[in-house]
Amino acid sequence: MLAPLTRSPNFGVAFSNGWNVYKNNFGPIFLGSLIASLLGAVTCGICMAPLTCGLMMMILKFLRNSEPKPTAGKVMDGFQKFGPAFLTAIVIGLISGVVQSILAFIPFIGIVLGTVVSIALSAASSWALLLIADKNATFGEAIGTSVQLVTKGPFWGFVLVSFVAGLVGALGLVACGIGILFTLPLAICIVVAAYEEAYGSVATQG
Repeated sequence: MLAPLTRSPNFGVAFSNGWNVYKNNFGPIFLGSLIASLLGAVTCGICMAPLTCGLMMMILKFLRNSEPKPTAGKVMDGFQKFGPAFLTAIVIGLISGVVQSILAFIPFIGIVLGTVVSIALSAASSWALLLIADKNATFGEAIGTSVQLVTKGPFWGFVLVSFVAGLVGALGLVACGIGILFTLPLAICIVVAAYEEAYGSVATQG
């Protein structure tokens, strides 16, 4: 059983730690992200969630100064989490699609609400994948703990970090889209650092 999140991540610490881990381990993180992106594209997104888990596992090891330090190839370890990661991405994606479709019928307010829901579900998805990557959570545990986070936990602090990290990642689109190869892994580093700062050391219950 997974312990609930009891506090929001420290915004400044998350960004500082995320930037430092990216800067200090740029080679393997960049190459690992590139491998994940290429394989995700080739498989029409089927492998994206598991490989994102693999990249998150790498970043967590860097943050924790684990030895030996992971190489870019370690992103493939995410395939060990294929089942729960893939199911989590599919379910949250379907929920997002259904909600967005319903809200689209509401003029203006529907667009605003749809944007908020999209950001919130993106944060919930990141949280679920991090639980799978770090705590070896099952699909049910990842979804259940994410729902608990949304309804009972300090959810909006994590949403804020995820939203700003997403903006950082999107900055790469300015450079004809190529820059996202550099900004996307930085965004993931920030989200992982926020998780580690607020929850990573929390033990699994029972």
